[in-house]
Amino acid sequence: MSRYSFLLCAATLIVGCAEPNTSAVTDQADPASDSQAIMTAVNFEAGDTATMEVPEMSCAIMCYPKVKEALEKVDGVAEVELVPQEEEGIINDHRVTVHFDGSVSGTDAVAALDKAGFPQSGFQTQQ
Repeated sequence: MSRYSFLLCAATLIVGCAEPNTSAVTDQADPASDSQAIMTAVNFEAGDTATMEVPEMSCAIMCYPKVKEALEKVDGVAEVELVPQEEEGIINDHRVTVHFDGSVSGTDAVAALDKAGFPQSGFQTQQ
């Protein structure tokens, strides 16, 4: 029985990561904050930190590592962290914090996520 449960759980995670949510991020404010993801051109410098909304990131096991890897391959990105979640292993807040150690165009970071399979991602701005 436990083997069947494990296989069912693994299949659910794989399907969850393979079937992305297609809602537009620019039209919806994040319920966890008073900010909204934006797609405007923005540049970052060493020492800056920014928050990105990644609506297609649906699981902590496969999706978040892909997001982290894609962003950390961008020259000037030092580290990417998942924002705190309500429950470990479950993504209920689709945001990551990005720390910069060099000059980075926000459009390059968004393009890296788009190429990795996470379209409609963007940086947040306070309103």
